[in-house]
Amino acid sequence: SVRKFPHGGLWHANVLDIKVVQRFPDDIKESPNRTRPSRPIDMLQLFIGDRSKAQVMIETPWALQHNRIRLGEPVYFVVVSDVRNLQRFKVVRDAFLPASQLWISDYPFLARSEMKQLVRGIQVERSR
Repeated sequence: SVRKFPHGGLWHANVLDIKVVQRFPDDIKESPNRTRPSRPIDMLQLFIGDRSKAQVMIETPWALQHNRIRLGEPVYFVVVSDVRNLQRFKVVRDAFLPASQLWISDYPFLARSEMKQLVRGIQVERSR
């Protein structure tokens, strides 16, 4: 909620590790767009972090397009926090990887076209 997390920002991090693991249906968290499989499925686990040692792992069903993800690749998340300096934060689970043009998420919470536009603007500013 906005009252609990009144501050927000954009977290620029990098892919630290990539794993594909098998999960049985009982191990998989429920989400609005996921059906319960009857056999084990491959799950992509992305470990993401930055120089400050902040890290997060996101997991989603593996898809062929995930082969494009590379170690060290930039990743952007929207984050929310209860402190103004964002020293501690929670990520909105939509990860955007601009180099691969991929979104990794269970369920799209963000307006993706606006997020892409924001990331492009940041990249242009950094290149000046």
